[in-house]
Amino acid sequence: MELKYIIPEDGSPVIFKDPILHSEAACGLGKILSAGFLRIRYTDDKFDCHVYGESVSLGIGSDKDEDVIRLNRFFNYL
Repeated sequence: MELKYIIPEDGSPVIFKDPILHSEAACGLGKILSAGFLRIRYTDDKFDCHVYGESVSLGIGSDKDEDVIRLNRFFNYL
């Protein structure tokens, strides 16, 4: 499954799909730390996230190392 995401300053991921723009999802959330695209797989009883790319509408890219940690924690330890 391919999704979009943003990470606002509070560190809580916001996940969404096209046709929503990153800038639309970020509206009212304050400073955005990173943004990009997300693929999620479910294997061995856990979610495995992969991030890539950047948000053209925000001019911000993904932080591959930190974003994967945050997103895996978000999906696996809700």
